[in-house]
Amino acid sequence: MNKPSNSSPRVKHISDEIWRIFDHFRGSISIEDRHVLLFLLSGYKDGVLDGLQHEYVDLNNDLIRNYKGSGNYYDVSDVYIPIIQYVPRQILSEIILLFGRINRHELNEFYPEVFDSLLYKLSNAQGRNSGEFIQPFEISRLIMNLADLDDNATVYNPFSGVASFATFMHPSQRYIGQELNQRIWALGKLRLMAFNLNHFEYLREDSIENWISFGEFDLIVSNPPFGMRLPIHYAHGAPSVEMFLIENALQKLPNRGQLITVLPQSFLYASTTHARRYRKHLVDNNFIDTIISLPPGILKHTSIPVCIVVFKKLQSNPGYIKFVEASDFVMNSTERKARILDDLTLLDFIKSGDQNEFVRY
Repeated sequence: MNKPSNSSPRVKHISDEIWRIFDHFRGSISIEDRHVLLFLLSGYKDGVLDGLQHEYVDLNNDLIRNYKGSGNYYDVSDVYIPIIQYVPRQILSEIILLFGRINRHELNEFYPEVFDSLLYKLSNAQGRNSGEFIQPFEISRLIMNLADLDDNATVYNPFSGVASFATFMHPSQRYIGQELNQRIWALGKLRLMAFNLNHFEYLREDSIENWISFGEFDLIVSNPPFGMRLPIHYAHGAPSVEMFLIENALQKLPNRGQLITVLPQSFLYASTTHARRYRKHLVDNNFIDTIISLPPGILKHTSIPVCIVVFKKLQSNPGYIKFVEASDFVMNSTERKARILDDLTLLDFIKSGDQNEFVRY
């Protein structure tokens, strides 16, 4: 699953060409609404914009009718149509005209990579707030490589944001994700469509109120909202969203299933009586397989240090926890204004099975 980042020359060329179009409308569409350009680009790629005359006086309504008449876009249209209605007709006309100059055959060939490249560019333009729903490419790739799933595996992703983990899945694998925020969910749905996954359910609902309890999952994976306190009637003894996630996952996972989640490092050393007892419960029952410690600044929306924790119901090495210190695998990026994890080199150290300067049992 060593999917490369979006840096091939063709992908970069197409992405840069489209980004120049996006950048052209910097002052015309608010930063919060600029994801509508991905909606329009996806429609252009799929032929939804075909037949539109960009000089039409009623262009906005014609475009809306085209999207509403397309089954693939019907459910996400509710998010983007209110934005399209208020885009000046001349601006919309220019967008359609400029999209028409893009080689659609080439766009289709590289569309998943192009979509992600543009999504991350938009995320960087939005600043810290976007980090709450999209995580670094390298973190998602590391976690899915650690999972090492079979081709027919089923994955459940509560608190899924824009479905980052699903983009590393095989088309034959099944994905079930949940996202409560309507705008984030719509963007994630466009992303899943871009990647042509055959078996996915991406639900706009609350993972806490609607925890998926049917069936068995080979992997439950999540980057939950840190520190969120739960209403007492949902907690069942788990006062935080992190404990809620772990407890529910361990109850529902089959013996060979696993939970991999991103957590604040405070989960490892919080000194409350409940936290200490819960950690002891997890250790005594051999539920914790691996803890990967990451330095501050690896996630854009928070400066706190985080960790990746792998939980397993059935341990191959009971009585031991693999501790991994990943700070030396992080480098600064001037292009992305972030700290980047060298996840592939780190993965080699983790999977070697040997203790070394970065890995201890």
